Amino acid sequence: MTLIELLIVIVILATLTAAALPILTPTTSGRRLRETSRSLNTYLTQQQSQAISTRRPVGVALKRLSSETGRAADRGVCLEVVPVEVPVPYAGFDENSRMRVALNPNVPGQVVLDFITRGNTHQPNSDNLPLGWDADLVAPILLRLGDVVEVLGNQYRIVDSGTMAISNSYLEGHLGASSSATPAQIGAVPINNTGQLIEPVYDAAGQRLSTASIRTGNSASPFWSEPCPYKIHRQPVTTSSDPFQLPEGTAIDLEASGIVGEVPFHYEDGDNTAELMENVSDGPVFIMFSPEGNVERVQYRRVQYNQDGNLVSSTLLGIPATNISLLVGSRELIPADTTLDLVGGTETERETEKAKLNWLNLESRWVTIGSQNGNIVTTENAFVNVATLPPVDFDQDGSMSPLDIRRTQIQAAQEFAREMRRTTGG
Repeated sequence: MTLIELLIVIVILATLTAAALPILTPTTSGRRLRETSRSLNTYLTQQQSQAISTRRPVGVALKRLSSETGRAADRGVCLEVVPVEVPVPYAGFDENSRMRVALNPNVPGQVVLDFITRGNTHQPNSDNLPLGWDADLVAPILLRLGDVVEVLGNQYRIVDSGTMAISNSYLEGHLGASSSATPAQIGAVPINNTGQLIEPVYDAAGQRLSTASIRTGNSASPFWSEPCPYKIHRQPVTTSSDPFQLPEGTAIDLEASGIVGEVPFHYEDGDNTAELMENVSDGPVFIMFSPEGNVERVQYRRVQYNQDGNLVSSTLLGIPATNISLLVGSRELIPADTTLDLVGGTETERETEKAKLNWLNLESRWVTIGSQNGNIVTTENAFVNVATLPPVDFDQDGSMSPLDIRRTQIQAAQEFAREMRRTTGG
């Protein structure tokens, strides 16, 4: 073979390779997404098995990339799934630890909780506590805003650190109880507020209330309940097990993942005033399994409108009524491009545009967790014809907002996920 012939062969091979690469690359990308979704499925199953074996809630935290980069555009990206568990409830330092409850006279709808214990270190009139009670110790970096206090048959969520300093949402505790007469106090709000009653027994000075003191107005607020045993249900904490790292180029798309039929875990739309505002939280999404293997809770923070029409940051926590679907897609497609034309142009052009959204890209995969039975399956992304997709006004405001359009597309793409139809083949 002459040199010229060899050069011709090289040119032909280079041309064939260049022509084949665009065809082979999607196959490689699709295989990577399939393998990643299966690995994620296995990892979730392991955490579920851990919850069953330990008889305690165990789960995962979907870590937002923005918690490391500080970039708002990364709030919908999850590259790491961290194992978490619910710690043993905190009931005080010893069997003498107690808690009192009082309505907050300065904040409507809020209660004040204080930590006390049996003792007579201080004179009755110097600590404003009933006779036989002293301020109790509170361990540092143990309790957090959002923890749930169970006392007097009611549950309250901690929303204010009260007299304790706070660091990264953790309460820094109260370790000066032996020398301090004043007990630590925190602010909380009732969970499922149905007008729970608090029976006041003591006034702010630690004196027992009487008809005469109330009639004469000699008793100062707040008015406290009897000291009672309590239990604080703490939020999930990271375990020592290894996290699941998604392979390079893949990610869990939090802009499409979520509880089936509800708003995705992350969405930003400052013009949508009907249902949801910007989710400015960089905190993780917790998915917890119960000791029976089903979903014990889903928890994350979101900024949304309250009943007064004001934007507030709140913790969304509850047992989902439907399944949870996590979308494994391409990292480079997050955040979603909101300028795509999905209905104009030729069919080829529309399919090209659809492939730029993870929830419309047929290579993406759903990992779905059954909320009631705990089954975990991996399903394909269903084909969605956007041009003929019936509109669904989810927020019922009479118009199709960008969020309504996205939820309609995601709902159609989750056809196999809703049916829990397992993916077959390679």
